[in-house]
Amino acid sequence: MQSHRGPRHAHARTSHKPVIGTAAQSIAMAPWYYRVLRSWLVMDPSIMVEDDDVRRNYQISKHAGLKFIYFFGGRARTVKQAPIAAICGILIFIPGILFFVFEANWMWHNHHRAVVIVFAYFWGLCGSCFIKAATSDPGVVPRNIHIPSSLTKIEVSETGPRLEPSFAPSEYFNVISLPHKTSSAGVKVRYCSTCHIWRPPRCSHCSVCNSCVLHHDHHCLYLNNCVGLRNYRYFLWFLLSAVIASALILYTSLHHLLSTSYRKTPLSVVLVIYCGLGVLYPLLLLCFHTYISMWNITTREFLNYVRGSSLKHSENFIYSYNGGLLRNMFLNWVARPRMWSIQGIREHYAPSDIRQKAVQQLRSFESEK
Repeated sequence: MQSHRGPRHAHARTSHKPVIGTAAQSIAMAPWYYRVLRSWLVMDPSIMVEDDDVRRNYQISKHAGLKFIYFFGGRARTVKQAPIAAICGILIFIPGILFFVFEANWMWHNHHRAVVIVFAYFWGLCGSCFIKAATSDPGVVPRNIHIPSSLTKIEVSETGPRLEPSFAPSEYFNVISLPHKTSSAGVKVRYCSTCHIWRPPRCSHCSVCNSCVLHHDHHCLYLNNCVGLRNYRYFLWFLLSAVIASALILYTSLHHLLSTSYRKTPLSVVLVIYCGLGVLYPLLLLCFHTYISMWNITTREFLNYVRGSSLKHSENFIYSYNGGLLRNMFLNWVARPRMWSIQGIREHYAPSDIRQKAVQQLRSFESEK
């Protein structure tokens, strides 16, 4: 009887175990091509769990509020929002195809062939710079670098171990002025209680990406990415090439309309209206960013400090980052940032890496009074 009941009870005990297991175990048991598509081609770290299958930092995310999706093994990324960037990419792609199908042949055989060649160059440059600006790292700073004291408590939550720092002094919640010679040329820094770092000068926290970005200019809705130190050059060239490509389409389509009847070339009318309306906003942005790049200031600095600051009317006001017109234009338009990505999302994942741990927001002593 016991020998008969034993297997039956054993079967009853094992019948309640899950068949598939965790998400990572199911991925590990899947075919190799599924793992490539799921973990390399498109990767959403919010649905991954920490186990032996996690090999890179981009495959796991313990920080609250991060909404990134990675592509091609962490080489490209975007934010999980409405697909406005994909729509903008399609809107860039459509007029170029219409130009080559309906306008390029007429311009090539009847007028200047150079117009077609120049348009092909700037249209390709526009698309490539758009992709680089939308999917590259804008200069995200690693987290948990400057925690004020030793981590005294480890709290286990549903998402895994979470480090909880002790109380921080009031300096961590105020703006700190670095040592400087005169008050008009000082540099101020602020501590980010979300990322747990002392922000470098010109670094700001993006509420959409929930990350601190070096030389943060703005979060572009149409790129679905921040514009910062590492992709500002691509953003500028994207605007310039988009304006030039649109101007060439306008020139060719208007020339074609004036040479023939609009009834014979209805697509020329469509391209004139399309590019005439579509070039206005990029042109305004190009003029504005050309102006601020001449002074080597960001959009945030222009809106928050330069335009609204009372110091700018003082004769002693000195902007510390203005290196002259030629140097400013070279740094923003031509020079490549002298650094690699410091976020390290493609590095091998280490469970002991404090940058990848979830740390609660800092608390001050005054909040407990």
